[in-house]
Amino acid sequence: MQDKIRRVLSSFDPLMPYKTLAGILDIQEAAVGPLCRILREEDGEAGRVAAWLLGELRRPEGEEAMLAVASDPKRKIRPAAVWALAKCGGERAADELIGLLSDPDLDVRVAAAGVLGELGAAGAAQPLPGLLADPEPRAADYAIRALQNLGQDACGPLDQALDHADALVRRRAARALAGIPGPWSHRSLLRRSNDPDPGVRARVMEALGSFDTEASTAVLAEAVADEDKDVRAAAVSALSGRTRPEAYEAFERALADSEPLVRRAAVRALSRMRGEKPFSLLSRALKDPLAEIRAQAVTAMAHKDPVATVPFLVRAMKDQADVVRQTAVWLAGNLRTAGAVDTLMEILGEVDSSMRALAATSLAKIGDARAVNAMRRALRGVDKKSMGIINAAINSLERKAGRKNRAGA
Repeated sequence: MQDKIRRVLSSFDPLMPYKTLAGILDIQEAAVGPLCRILREEDGEAGRVAAWLLGELRRPEGEEAMLAVASDPKRKIRPAAVWALAKCGGERAADELIGLLSDPDLDVRVAAAGVLGELGAAGAAQPLPGLLADPEPRAADYAIRALQNLGQDACGPLDQALDHADALVRRRAARALAGIPGPWSHRSLLRRSNDPDPGVRARVMEALGSFDTEASTAVLAEAVADEDKDVRAAAVSALSGRTRPEAYEAFERALADSEPLVRRAAVRALSRMRGEKPFSLLSRALKDPLAEIRAQAVTAMAHKDPVATVPFLVRAMKDQADVVRQTAVWLAGNLRTAGAVDTLMEILGEVDSSMRALAATSLAKIGDARAVNAMRRALRGVDKKSMGIINAAINSLERKAGRKNRAGA
């Protein structure tokens, strides 16, 4: 059987799903021994596939073979053997994997962290934060996910990591705590909200967005006045959905911030909120000095309340910046804003061919037959591309009018 399996694995197409291979071999317990021998002897694709199959079989012999390969620094398929332990690893495997967290091979460190998280190995909670100092971001990312999988068991070690001398470690610890709900992680994050490193403060603010409490809202609102723009932006983003008075005051400050990054973050945060107050605050952003932010604000308002946005939409169509005007005209058509028809018809008389074409397209979507004559006049002096767009809009509008007339008859 070993020779048969070896032949199949040696001719294995890497594009073929491993589960298909398991079906081809009709793997049974009798294959465990041959697969273990292949795993110990083969250092190429056959060995990797054998590791996966042994993981699927979940037998102690397979775990032994995979641990032997994983601990041998000369073997090329060590990462595959480690990953396979996620399916069949027990306490002994967890102990061995903890030792591999400091392995010189990046792929082995990554696999060890990933599998420890999948196994929920509580004993890994203390050593895993050591990977937060890893120079390779991928290793740190897998450690973060593993620590989050461990949940409350990881809160104590992560709280200690928040006091690490390296700011990068503190930032990564804050990211990890963001994915662990509960009072322990909440208290740890609040404790580091005044970290001397702005990068750490920003990560803490992002993490506090997961905790809608009075204490976190107060910290976030205060951070909107931080000296660092990234911290201010992170804080206002995390305030999205908070309706306490201090949150709204923070939004007002952020909308008047000198940094576009912060003002953009405020508009994005408000766009995710419902109610009259967020809508009113967004309307203030229509006076922002940056055209991009004005366009962002009118888009958020239109999707939030199309009816209440009509006067703001009409005003935006007369904005000095093309990007704002184009956004407003496009929104009027997509939202079928009948109250914008008169302004759209005025735009049909402008010099800019592309604006005429865009206005004609929106008028066709709205379906007001009064616009047909104005659209025909708009054909004069436009470029070939715009002429085609306007003619298509006219045809669309005439078809709609014809359908309405037939329905009325």
